[in-house]
Amino acid sequence: MKEIEKVTLDGVTYKVEDLTVRVKELFNFVVKLQEDLQEKAFELKKTENARKESMAELKTAIAEDKIPEYKEDE
Repeated sequence: MKEIEKVTLDGVTYKVEDLTVRVKELFNFVVKLQEDLQEKAFELKKTENARKESMAELKTAIAEDKIPEYKEDE
């Protein structure tokens, strides 16, 4: 695996060898946060799609089982 030689933050590029330990740790932390964000976005999309599909199944089941809509007496 090739070692990273440079990193870019907000359009500014830095040589890794010039970074302090503290800055390297913060870069790594930010990278992990970005990965977490991407994973959470995936999980949200997956859950939204599952809910959408489940709602469609529910509506179909209600129709197939001929469940009447409740209407209050006026």
